[in-house]
Amino acid sequence: MKEIQRWRILPTLVLAGLLLLAAHPAAALIDVEWRPACQSVDPGQLIEIDLYVVSDDETDQSISAMDIILLWDPDVIELVGVVDNGPYAWFFSGFTDDSVFDGLNETFLDGNALYSAYSQLGNPAYATPDGLHVTTFQFQGSMTPGFCWITEPRQAGMYTETKIIDGEVPALHVEGELGKATAGVGDFGVIYAYLNCSPDSGVLPFATNFMAVLGSNYMSQPRRLAAYIDVTLANGTYYGSYRKGFTNVWPGECFARSWNQVFPAFGTLVGDNVFTLHMQDVTPPPYNQPPYSPSGGTDTDSCTITGIAP
Repeated sequence: MKEIQRWRILPTLVLAGLLLLAAHPAAALIDVEWRPACQSVDPGQLIEIDLYVVSDDETDQSISAMDIILLWDPDVIELVGVVDNGPYAWFFSGFTDDSVFDGLNETFLDGNALYSAYSQLGNPAYATPDGLHVTTFQFQGSMTPGFCWITEPRQAGMYTETKIIDGEVPALHVEGELGKATAGVGDFGVIYAYLNCSPDSGVLPFATNFMAVLGSNYMSQPRRLAAYIDVTLANGTYYGSYRKGFTNVWPGECFARSWNQVFPAFGTLVGDNVFTLHMQDVTPPPYNQPPYSPSGGTDTDSCTITGIAP
């Protein structure tokens, strides 16, 4: 019987853990991170992202087991598997049979999976303040350009949860913040802007989700990128700098942000509403002078939201 099933169907163990917990001081939490949190590859290439568990205080924290739910866009990337190249030798690291619960691992083609790792008996793993490298996830990039989030929800379906179990107190959940990463597939330039809106049409009023990405393919130096979004409504009204800001990105990485936007039932929105993301490399001296690359590069991307009259 798999470890994941014992957690779910043996209430006596859970009760014992709760009794121990009552007499045990509160434990610090363990955060889950992706490194790098944002990257892009050419179409068809392999994407590798490391999964880390990080103590949220200055102490090392023990781990007996973990379940991590993953969600991604299967039209952009496809899960291949994991490579256990971290410093700790897990008793098990992979994808358990979830068919009798929520069926997350029946196929990797639907954009969700459940990853599990169990520690060695009597030799728990430890999340350090700098982070323990758990494993490396491999995704195959599609041939169609695009970006997607890789997220870790706390629950999927009726029974499956993301959880990290303490290595000393039975059944004690110690999961903290859950990270997310961005994977991009496309023929991107040295610096690049990407803007997506989904859904891109609807009967007013309706809500859509925006995803904006600022990226750098400079592999040996960080860059500072500034950006703003301007809007031209369906009736021709123009708004500059609908959203703006700047960020520093590490070599070969990117910055991604998403938000929901409600389109009310206004006549000005009936038709095509164009949102354009403008980005510029504003890396300051001396990091824009030899031997570093010059600043000033630009890129744009846009998306169109079509409002349909109610």
